[in-house]
Amino acid sequence: MTQTAPNEPSQWRWLPKRTLALGVGLLVLSFVCRWFLGRAQRACERVSDQCADAGFAWEAIAALAFAGAAMAVLIALLFIIFRLLRPMGHLV
Repeated sequence: MTQTAPNEPSQWRWLPKRTLALGVGLLVLSFVCRWFLGRAQRACERVSDQCADAGFAWEAIAALAFAGAAMAVLIALLFIIFRLLRPMGHLV
């Protein structure tokens, strides 16, 4: 196991960037699924009056993707905050 010097860049510097990228990707996926949900609901309304479950799968995927995006952004922000507070001696 190797030790890093205090002035040496951290091995985990890539983590907040990739976590933010994952969050943005999941947010885009959420918007795309919401768009498909709207299309499914409009198509169902043209054909029938009973469209309670039209596009439920798109809605579920969109909700999960949005929740994942929110968690990824929060995790990235926590890493950034901890990295900024570490030189001050707080939250080591």
